[in-house]
Amino acid sequence: MKKYCYLFFLLLLVVAACNNQQNQANQNTFAPRVVEAHGYVVPKDSMAEPKVVLVDESKLKKIPVGKPKVVPTNTNVHPAGQGKVLIVDEAKLRIITPGTDTFSLPKIVQAIDSPFVAGIPEVTLAKDPHIQDNNPHSFSSFSKLQGLKHGGISCVLEDKYGNLWFGTTGGGVSKYDGQHFTHFTDKQGLSNNFVRCILEDKFGNIWFGTAGGGVSKYDGQRFTHFTDKQGLSNNVVLSILEDKSGNIWLGTEGGGVSKYDGQRFTHFTNKQGLINNNVSTILEDKSGNIWFGTAGGGVSKYDGQDFTHFTEQQGLSNNDVSSILEDKSGNIWFGTEGGGVTKYDGQRFTHFTDKEGLSHNDVYCILEDKSRNLWFGTWGGGVTKYDGQRFTHFTDQQGLSNNVVLSILEDKSGNLWFGTNGGGVSKYDGQRFTH
Repeated sequence: MKKYCYLFFLLLLVVAACNNQQNQANQNTFAPRVVEAHGYVVPKDSMAEPKVVLVDESKLKKIPVGKPKVVPTNTNVHPAGQGKVLIVDEAKLRIITPGTDTFSLPKIVQAIDSPFVAGIPEVTLAKDPHIQDNNPHSFSSFSKLQGLKHGGISCVLEDKYGNLWFGTTGGGVSKYDGQHFTHFTDKQGLSNNFVRCILEDKFGNIWFGTAGGGVSKYDGQRFTHFTDKQGLSNNVVLSILEDKSGNIWLGTEGGGVSKYDGQRFTHFTNKQGLINNNVSTILEDKSGNIWFGTAGGGVSKYDGQDFTHFTEQQGLSNNDVSSILEDKSGNIWFGTEGGGVTKYDGQRFTHFTDKEGLSHNDVYCILEDKSRNLWFGTWGGGVTKYDGQRFTHFTDQQGLSNNVVLSILEDKSGNLWFGTNGGGVSKYDGQRFTH
């Protein structure tokens, strides 16, 4: 028994000794050795004088600086090239007076007015606009998912109440009041669901030019149809304008242009001196001249008595003219299918194509905004903004819903609306695009 007690006591002494050594080791670990630094100062008389070498500039090898590569950060901005300028030879302009030589006087037809009460339109709550993920300019859009009836928007109008009207390529017309879409189709009394152009006249009536159903006038309660049976020259209406005198001009596909004075239709075709019977676009300039852009024949200017023709021979870039605009400086701009855009200042034609920075040579619509920028909607190249010096391109890469732009509108708040072929309408507030 004593033997076991002795062994147990010996074991305790060994454990105590180990703990003492461990504590000393820990103290050595956490108490670092501190050594005072003593720098060595080199005596000045032991330092060699620095060697000075003069530069002989005549022996220097000089390399001319090459042209640096400049990579733009805004790749959608392009400096505008010098447009091709052509002087108009007025002596070679063809001027035609209806009723003279082989040209007949315009045909006058009594209009038949038969209004009827419109059906109850379909009203849809507008959903929040769509915003694409890849959308650096924050476009937003409205399409069928947001309440539009159709994704093809051929024309856009803002009425005097601030409602937006969207004419579609098969879905009739949709009115947008900021919260709801109200749809009008042939079920409610519209003559045809393919709407090519829209106009609000001075009385507040809304006119819809259609592809096959003539024109429908809507007074807020009733529709009135005008077709070839009621005196219209042709049932495919491509363009519409109200002149300063209140006459409604209707450009048709194949039937020339019909002027409606509220009672009668007066028809102008190539027999009366119009250059072509397919009238895609109409403009009245500040002087009261009416300009007719045609599909294949160039442009006819009508001053109330005579027609003056402008074609490629006179300096127009292309004879397929799809849009005309007069800017605030009085220049006339012609958007063409294949020839880009042409500016006419009264004496000279200036051409702008993709060579000068335009995004595409098929220009379907033109708008001048409140800041005097010009916007060109193209078939496949999105929309191009021109500030007089630079072209800025907006496509689906910048957030536009579709690269085929058929119509442009600036609303009273300064927002731009782009009607596209399949992508609905895109809204741009100058910083963000809304689909």
